[in-house]
This record gives sequence, structure tokens and C-alpha cells, in this order.
Amino acid sequence: IIKKSWLRLWSKDEPIPRLKYVFTSYDPAFTEKTENDPTGCVVLGLFEDMDGELSAIVLDAWSEHLAYPDLKMQIISDWEVGYGEGEKLKKPDLAIIEVKGGGNALIPDLRDTKVQIARFNPGRADKLERLHSVSWFVKDGKLYLPESRKNPGEVVSYLEKFVEELTNFPLVKHDDMVDALSQALILLNKEGFLEGVTTNRDDDDDDDQRYYSKPSTNPYMM
Repeated sequence: IIKKSWLRLWSKDEPIPRLKYVFTSYDPAFTEKTENDPTGCVVLGLFEDMDGELSAIVLDAWSEHLAYPDLKMQIISDWEVGYGEGEKLKKPDLAIIEVKGGGNALIPDLRDTKVQIARFNPGRADKLERLHSVSWFVKDGKLYLPESRKNPGEVVSYLEKFVEELTNFPLVKHDDMVDALSQALILLNKEGFLEGVTTNRDDDDDDDQRYYSKPSTNPYMM
């Protein structure tokens, strides 16, 4: 569904853009058993691109087998993290949590904390339908990932597992980070944060062996 060529690298030579919003998104599962599905989390930072629209950069992504108390504390801990660089650090504005499954117990238990929660109900749409519905955002080149300083032209190492899961879905064992991404993009699109743009990319052009397409310029350095 998502091609590697659609993902864009944010140059290692440029600072993380000034973030307008930060969202943490969780697909919760309460288990320490590795044969079961883990909890998936994706952290998105939204910033104004050179077209004056909002693009997103993946600030973090992980999947872990966590027992309920550990997951609750992880979400509370994530809420206090600052993202960005220098004086531009931005803490999360909203934590998006799926209401089905583990979220039904988790959400009420977080009400007495500082975490501001947005409930996501997937309804009858399955995982494939949800990702298809927001794939346009990625295809239009609006989703960025930080470039590795050690391996230029590749994504930072802590997002490699996320990229592998996203670009091989649905042919993967676990898809919890994919679910966390799709539910965040669906909710942000519904609330009017995201806008589609026209793309001139040739999706069938395989001449470029790189997995990612770098932007030609950085709007914040113009």
C-alpha cells in the first residue's frame, strides 16, 4: 500500500522544523507475551511546509509488549517529552488512543493525569481500509522521516523497524505501528489539519534505487 519511494527524508544537515503540533498515537495491547500483538506508538510533528500547508515528520515510533501498568506509565512519560531542537522543543498536544481493545480500560484510567486524550474509534473499517484512506498523504510527499547522520540517504536507525513494517504491510507479523499511524492521519484529516496536494511523481519509476525522495530545498532555509 505504501511505497518506500513515497517517504521523504528530512536532511541530516537541517534542523528539525519548528513544530506547530505534536501528536502521540497509540494502538494499545496489554501483554508481555511476545507471541501476542504488541502496543504500537507513533509520534508525529506537524509543521508548515513551503506551500503553507501542514506536513508531518515522524519523531518516534516503537512497538513493545507491555503489561498494563507499564503501558500507562509509558504514555504518561511520553507526555512530558519535548521534541525538536534547542529552544524550539515542543511537548505533545494530544494523545490519540484507539477505544477498542485495551483502550477501553486505559482511557478512563488516564483521565486524572495531565495527558489530553483524543479517542479514536475505527468503526467497521479494517486495517487495510484505514491505511488506504490516508495513503494519499504519504504519496503526496507530506510524510518526512529524519535522515541518518551515520548512513546518509537512509532513515535514522530507530525508525528502520517502522519503515519496514509500514512499507511491507499487510505482509507483516505485527502491524501495530501502522495502525497507530493510520489512526492519527485519519483523525487529523477529519479535523481539518491535513490537505491533499497534487503530485507529479512517477510511481512506476524504479530507476532511483534510493528508498526515499529528498526535498530539493528546505523551506526554513530559503
